[in-house]
Amino acid sequence: MSTNEGKTVLLTHDRIKKNPLNTYPAKNIDDMVTTLRTYGLIEPLAVIGPDEEECYILISGERRLEALKKLNEEEPTEDEERKWPVNIPCHVIGLADMPEDDQKLLIEIANLESREMNEDRTKHMANVMRLLKRKVESGALSERKIAMKASEYFKTSTRYARYWRLVFMDEKEHADKIQKLAEDGQVKIREAAQITKMDNPEDRMEVIEQIEEGMPAQEVIDKKKAEIKKKGKINIKKEDLDKLSVPLEDLDAMKGSDMSGATAANSNVENAVKASDSVQPEGVESWEADYEDNYEDNLQMIIDWCEKIKTVEEPTDEEWEAIKACEEVAEHFE
Repeated sequence: MSTNEGKTVLLTHDRIKKNPLNTYPAKNIDDMVTTLRTYGLIEPLAVIGPDEEECYILISGERRLEALKKLNEEEPTEDEERKWPVNIPCHVIGLADMPEDDQKLLIEIANLESREMNEDRTKHMANVMRLLKRKVESGALSERKIAMKASEYFKTSTRYARYWRLVFMDEKEHADKIQKLAEDGQVKIREAAQITKMDNPEDRMEVIEQIEEGMPAQEVIDKKKAEIKKKGKINIKKEDLDKLSVPLEDLDAMKGSDMSGATAANSNVENAVKASDSVQPEGVESWEADYEDNYEDNLQMIIDWCEKIKTVEEPTDEEWEAIKACEEVAEHFE
């Protein structure tokens, strides 16, 4: 069996098979007929093959194929002034045995690029991310390259693609619900990413339910983030409070007497709270002082490293950790 991979071939209608993996209906055929009458077939169809019957399976161009069939029925090829191709130009992008997930990915990407499918854009983007995740799980794709691939397929910035990676690679509790909100367009992907970053499942669920009830997504998220931040300000262990608390029998003995013991206990609690906000690991204070003294030099060193890392083809694990840290800083200030 010959292979024409990478080539453009001319095929008759009966040698082009519809792809059963493409579950999206071909819409607005009459509009495409009008376009073909005006401009002709500008771009070849995309196919894989040939199969054992010397036929090719369609990946992209079902609407154009249907419109061409309709034109051939309406205007026979004997018409010298307007001949529609009996042989249709098709670009062969792979072999007939291409893995199904790869075919699905190409179909989703083609639908993303298709003007008539724009109303379902977020659904196609979500499907692309799920297929990329499966490629990571199978070992066919490095997780590090997901954002780059998504950026390429979505024709967006890498930073925007990182939001999709964060949301659709997440496996924490309620991740599927957050992904559904993004897929259905109930939240923007940046808002979905903010919910994903919430570690407490109860916080996530509360935000999800309020958005599903129709409350403004960003308003709900901002309110929850403020609550989380407030909760995190004081973090004293229960055993430490137990050590500082005054036994009930001692409080009874204090009735009508000098309350200096209780005052001292309260003072100890207040001091513990203050200490919990200010305690630093050994060596941190001297490190911070040294960092401040060389602040501008350190900034320049970070900038120089960022320029250098962009020239590296395959970063090490340590370099990837630094790259992720830079991403988190950028997202924090957006």
